[in-house]
Amino acid sequence: MPDLFDDRLATRVIAMMQELSSPSSESAVQATVETARLVPGAEEAGVSVIDRDGGIETQAVTSEAVRIADRAQQAAGQGPWLDAIGHGQEVYAAHLPSDRRWAAWSEQLPADIGLGSLLALPLISGSRAFGALTLYARRPDAFTTSARLAARIFAIHAASVIVAAQAEEQWRSALETRTVTSQAVGMVMERFALGPDAAFAVLRRLSMDTNTRLYDVAEDMVSTGRLPGDQDDLPDPRDEGAEPLVEG
Repeated sequence: MPDLFDDRLATRVIAMMQELSSPSSESAVQATVETARLVPGAEEAGVSVIDRDGGIETQAVTSEAVRIADRAQQAAGQGPWLDAIGHGQEVYAAHLPSDRRWAAWSEQLPADIGLGSLLALPLISGSRAFGALTLYARRPDAFTTSARLAARIFAIHAASVIVAAQAEEQWRSALETRTVTSQAVGMVMERFALGPDAAFAVLRRLSMDTNTRLYDVAEDMVSTGRLPGDQDDLPDPRDEGAEPLVEG
């Protein structure tokens, strides 16, 4: 099978893994769709993932036609990559114009969209699919058996890169949150001569009173250098009915 995983694709996958050793999830997904076009038969590609709220969003595409097709799937509530994610299995449509598995989706596609066949592959982490990589071609039946196998191999590598990037991003976000919160706690401790627990309780109370995320309260304090107590509205963590804390 000479086209199973040709030199260009294999080389680019290795490069992608090396270049994206500490990527953002956005750059990892964009690199995935660009590299995916090296799969034999593929001309366009898109990646859709499950978001934090359980919905599915398209994160990267290589053309407007793919974006249109993805939006139509979202609107119809059915389609190949929705099935790939939902069932955790590869979905192949050899001749899109005549494929009636997703009639509601097909009816929303423009007649001149120019997509003849597609291959949707689940992106899997552990035992569940967290997204899908969809490859498109203008001509029907563009993906041979060996091309589909190459696509599966690529999807495995792509999923690993994306998951690693997401984990790195989450770690960095958590570290930033802890750092900013610690700085804000330190500011409250110094300004009002409080211990760390009492200072943190002040931030938490401010967060609740203003219906603002604790991180946002802390970030505002750190970025502006101003404490809520400077406006005499700092709550006393020891007594919710007490007057605001003051210096001295």
